[in-house]
Amino acid sequence: PAADRKNRIVWAGRFIVSKRPFLFVECVRRIVNSEPDICRDWTFCMYGKGPLKEAVKKQVSDLRLSGYIKVDDNPRMDEVFSRSRIFVSTQEYENFTSLSMLEAIACGNSVIAFNTGQTDYFVRHDKNGLLVDKMDPADMADAIIKVMKQDALQVSFGRASREMVLKYHTPDNFISE
Repeated sequence: PAADRKNRIVWAGRFIVSKRPFLFVECVRRIVNSEPDICRDWTFCMYGKGPLKEAVKKQVSDLRLSGYIKVDDNPRMDEVFSRSRIFVSTQEYENFTSLSMLEAIACGNSVIAFNTGQTDYFVRHDKNGLLVDKMDPADMADAIIKVMKQDALQVSFGRASREMVLKYHTPDNFISE
């Protein structure tokens, strides 16, 4: 983790249906509409490649969210995650073992994800992030807003994420499982 964190919320993955990138864009639209003041200090970043990427860029443009959402691909996600504060997963099913989520928690990010599959292996609700039970963009947006508004919560969740990786998500534990 870097000492100079930026107010960045990261969605990272393949731009495919099961990762639900359009749902993330909808969450950001809801956040911008309900909390425009807080959004001035934050950037939402989407990283990855895939067949839906151009359609996602178009949706961002059509919804006039280009000032809030940056869509790109970055081969150095360690640099992105080491400076971001929050990682969001809108995945439809199973986040374990998500390389992006693991990298994000290893770099001390708070995590907000839908509670699907074995996501709770990476995200302990109210310890290192928030699990959203209902697969609904409004509920996900509310969870993101809750963490955006609380610096102390971001720090606490980030520390817990990093500790979880060092204690539980080690190469030796992975091999033994």
